[in-house]
Amino acid sequence: MSIQGYPVIDAHAHIMPMRMIKPAPLAEWRRTYGAKTDEIRAILESPERVLAHLDQEGIDKVVCINYCSFPAFHSSTRQFYHSIAHMINTLRTG
Repeated sequence: MSIQGYPVIDAHAHIMPMRMIKPAPLAEWRRTYGAKTDEIRAILESPERVLAHLDQEGIDKVVCINYCSFPAFHSSTRQFYHSIAHMINTLRTG
């Protein structure tokens, strides 16, 4: 998809399973996103759903910004990077 002939690139995508978010930050997500939180969780738990969501939104390319900048936010740096590697490998091998 494109907008007026220009490809759409999302260059600020934090993609990670929500199960890795600690309780306090997750509560903030729930306050911010309300009823959409469970939908977001379902999308982020599945590489195929992430890709389908990006396609649905018309995103041609995505630059994932995946880093554990706040130890209080994420449960495990190692688990975090393994989840991203799994997502990439799943999508690459189809």
